[in-house]
Amino acid sequence: MSKYHKFGSWSISILHYSLYYWDRREVVFKRVIRVHKDLLAHYYTYTSDYKRMHKIWWTRIDKDPYYIKRYGQNHEKNFRNLNKFLNNNLADIKNINRAKLLKSFNKYWNLLFLAEPIGDINHAIDEIYLERISKKFKDILKKQRKEEQFTNKLIAVTTPWEFLETQKEELNFLEIVSKFKGGLIDDIKPIFKKHLKKFEWIPVWYDNEPWEMEDLMFRLNQELKAKDIKKRMSDIKNYSNKTKLLNKKTIKELSLSGRLLKDINMLRYFTLIRTRVDLHTSYIVHKAKPIYERIAEEFKVTFSELKFLTPQEIRKGLVGKISNSNFKKIIKERQSFAVQVINLDKQKIITGKQAKNLHSKINQECLKDKPKVSLGNKKELCGLGASPGKAKGKARVISSISELSKMKDGEVLVVPSTSVDFVTAMKKSVAVVTEVGGITCHAAIVSRELGKPCVVNTLVATKVFKDGDLVEVDAERGIVRKI
Repeated sequence: MSKYHKFGSWSISILHYSLYYWDRREVVFKRVIRVHKDLLAHYYTYTSDYKRMHKIWWTRIDKDPYYIKRYGQNHEKNFRNLNKFLNNNLADIKNINRAKLLKSFNKYWNLLFLAEPIGDINHAIDEIYLERISKKFKDILKKQRKEEQFTNKLIAVTTPWEFLETQKEELNFLEIVSKFKGGLIDDIKPIFKKHLKKFEWIPVWYDNEPWEMEDLMFRLNQELKAKDIKKRMSDIKNYSNKTKLLNKKTIKELSLSGRLLKDINMLRYFTLIRTRVDLHTSYIVHKAKPIYERIAEEFKVTFSELKFLTPQEIRKGLVGKISNSNFKKIIKERQSFAVQVINLDKQKIITGKQAKNLHSKINQECLKDKPKVSLGNKKELCGLGASPGKAKGKARVISSISELSKMKDGEVLVVPSTSVDFVTAMKKSVAVVTEVGGITCHAAIVSRELGKPCVVNTLVATKVFKDGDLVEVDAERGIVRKI
C-alpha cells in the first residue's frame, strides 16, 4: 500500500495556501503536501493520516445521526457572518494605510477560518455514508428483486431538491433570452446588467474571473440558435418538486426507516451542503477580491502573482518584514513548479529540482495503489453510477484546465475529476466520466442538475480512452466501454 493518499486537484489560489488552517480545529490531516504545476494544485497526505481521519468521522456519525447536519448549519451561520463583514467593511479599502489593511486582512482570515468547516472531509464523508448505506440498501432491493436498480434508487433518495443559485441564474438567463427572442425586449444590455449584479460571482470559485457583459452576450448568441429553451425552463422550474416527489416515493416504495433512513437523509443533506460550500466559496472570493487587489498594489505585484504568496508572507509584507523586491523573487521561483509541505500549522515551500524530486518520489509511491490493468487492451471500465442514464459519443479526454477549450458539443467528457471550471464543458457533453469521486462529488451533483449520465471512480479512464474513441456510458450499471 502507498505511503501517500492523493485526495484532490483544484486550481491554484492564495486561498488554498490556508486550506489546512481551516481544519486545525479538527486536526483533519497532520501532514499535507500540496504540489502545483500547470493550472492545477494536487493534494496528498499520509495514508495513515487519512485512515485516522476516516475513523474519527465514522465514530462521530455513528454516535450521532444528525452530527453532519449541525456541522453544515454551523457553516451556514459562519458564512453569513463573513458575508456581513465583506459587505460592511470594504467600502474604503482603496484608501486605507497598511496598518488598517493588515487589520482587515486578519479579520477576514479569522472569519474565513470559521466559515469553512467542511474542509477536506468531503471524500471521507462520502465514503463513510456509502459504507453505512450500501449493504443494507442492496439487501432491501434484493428482497424486492430490484438489484439492478441500485444506482437509480440510491440517487433518487440522496439527491437534494433545494433550488440552488446556479439554477436560479440559469432560469433567469433563459427567461431573458426567451423574452428577447419573442420581441418583448428591445435593449437587452440594461437587463443583463441587473443579471450580472446578482449573479456575476457564480463562475469565480477560486481563480476564475466573474462574468462580464461579453460573456452574457456570447451565451445569448448561443441560446438564440437553440430550440429547446422553453423545455429547459420548464425542467428547471419543475426540478425541485420532481426531485422531492421521487425521493418521497422511493422511500415509501422501499419501506426505508430507522437508522438507514437517517443515514440516507444525512447523505442527501451533505450533498446539498457540499454544493453550497462551493457556491459560498465563489461568492466569498469575489467579494474579498478588493482586499487582495489593494495588497497587490502595496507589494507592486499583479493580483495573479499574489496567489503564490502565503497569508503569513502577506502579513510579514504588510509590516515591512519582506520587501517588494523579495516578493518578486519568491513569486518567480514558485510560478513554474512548487511543493508546499504542511505539518499542522508549520509549512515549508520547496521549489526547483528539490521540489520535482520530491514530487517524483510521491508519484512513484502512489503508483502502488494504481489498479493493475492492461491499458492497451482494456475496452471496458467499471465505476460508480452517479447520475442515471445512457449515452454514446466520441471521447474528449481533458487532463487539465488549460485543455477545456477542446471540448465540443455531443462529446463524452473524460477527466480525472471536475470543478466549477468544468461546468461549461459538462454542458456541452452527452455524458461525464471521471477517475475519482463519489456520489456527492462535483461531477455527480452537476450532472444530475444537467440531466446527463455520469460515471465516477473509474480510476484509469483518461489512460484507457483517447480523443475520438466512440464510447458508451451506462450510468445505470456504472460501466463505460469503447464501441
